[in-house]
Amino acid sequence: MSLVTQKSKRILLLKLILWATLVFGLASCTSHKLLKLCNLSVYIPGNYLNERKTPVAKASPGYFLVTSLNNKKGLEQYSSRLIDNNGLVIHRWVFERRPFYAKLNKNGDLFVSFITKDAEGLPSPGGTELLEAYSWSGQKLWSYSNSLMHHDFTLMPNGNIAILQWKKMQKKYRKILAKRVFPKRLPKTIWTDSIVEIDRRGKKIWEWDTSEVLVFDQGEKTIATDWSHANSLNYEQANPFGENSVFLVSLRNLNRSLAVEKLGKKILWDSKKLTSTQHDVSLVDKKNILLFDNRFNSSQSRVILIDPKTNRILRVIDGGNDFFSKFQFNASIVSGAQKLENGNILVSNGVLGHVFEVNNENTKVFEFFNNREKPGQEIWPYDGFFKVKKYSKNYFSDQVQSKLVICQ
Repeated sequence: MSLVTQKSKRILLLKLILWATLVFGLASCTSHKLLKLCNLSVYIPGNYLNERKTPVAKASPGYFLVTSLNNKKGLEQYSSRLIDNNGLVIHRWVFERRPFYAKLNKNGDLFVSFITKDAEGLPSPGGTELLEAYSWSGQKLWSYSNSLMHHDFTLMPNGNIAILQWKKMQKKYRKILAKRVFPKRLPKTIWTDSIVEIDRRGKKIWEWDTSEVLVFDQGEKTIATDWSHANSLNYEQANPFGENSVFLVSLRNLNRSLAVEKLGKKILWDSKKLTSTQHDVSLVDKKNILLFDNRFNSSQSRVILIDPKTNRILRVIDGGNDFFSKFQFNASIVSGAQKLENGNILVSNGVLGHVFEVNNENTKVFEFFNNREKPGQEIWPYDGFFKVKKYSKNYFSDQVQSKLVICQ
């Protein structure tokens, strides 16, 4: 056989290998793991999922909104990504600065908070000095700056936005606390929080101070510079606490969550330290409370469903039945939980960058890991986040639904 013939065969074989690789890659875009084709940017175990008997078909239909906290300029773009159950990036919003957390409204507008650049003098991490809104196409629609804004925000039906804001504890509340803890001395500065409703002009419409807990609970004696550390906020119109709308707020350092009536500014529900260092308190089925109970000191996190009328725990999602498994499910900070359209519970471990769904039997039916798009020198291969929310297709307007196309 001539050298020319051998060379031609080798070239043909190489072309066949490249062609097969391309075809296999494209075919695997919705089922295989760790591929970057079609903007695949999250870890979706394909065959691995099947081996665990957790097929995508059992996941609640919808789209995950993921805003990574570990984004670093130079490694990857600052962005929020809308991702389907196959791990395909359906849409992406790109920013000039590092984002903290984002939410979508029904029109496909993205509201995103940005991490405070200079946090010196603030009581803790989690500062979000800038909140902006972007259209589906990425056009900036609105901007609001507040150096004391932090952690979470909630979109209200009237078009307003409620935020969490640090503030220094007022003298009247300091006096109450000082009497309770005497002879211990209070820190020179105590930071508390406010829930603040603002309109689109940035004007303050309504405010409630978390220091009111001292009036509500005469046994409260927590001493801390970062006193309440609010980290979660939701607005609920239909609720089990009465006819008026409420804000649900998590106060991490007080180990309690509250339902605060907007009209009367009264505390209508208190978890009464049933949880520890919790995050992401929400109302499900208009009657029960769902939250991520971090339990910082125990290193055994869990998601719990609470009956607010009795504070009885109705359901627990944790690492498993045996001792070691319970320690394997742990997120000391951030993280969240959400009731989905098909009844599944979405759990997002923000520390590990791990998102999974469990069914009514607490069986894990779906999961993914939030891969770094361009790995740097970090040991852990997944990006963390504040929390992840999932949106059903029916949540969006018809106009937005028509834009939910794979592989944009």
